[in-house]
Amino acid sequence: MVIRLDQPNNCESNFIEVYHNNMNISEREYQFCATLVESVRSKSNVMHIRFFAKHNAIQTTRFEIVYTAYRQLKNWTG
Repeated sequence: MVIRLDQPNNCESNFIEVYHNNMNISEREYQFCATLVESVRSKSNVMHIRFFAKHNAIQTTRFEIVYTAYRQLKNWTG
């Protein structure tokens, strides 16, 4: 995940949240508000990403998500 926030490290102005099952705040797994983030691995085949930026920061805030999807092959022996 590449994040270029208008005000890095200011979680009041801009942030990204990651949820696995649903988007209840009590089930939030991660919140990123800095320019360096860690890798996140989904617990299932669904992840929810919430991006928030205040109105004055929206034009200068950018994030990119790079993801890899894979599945286990049935009856595979390696």
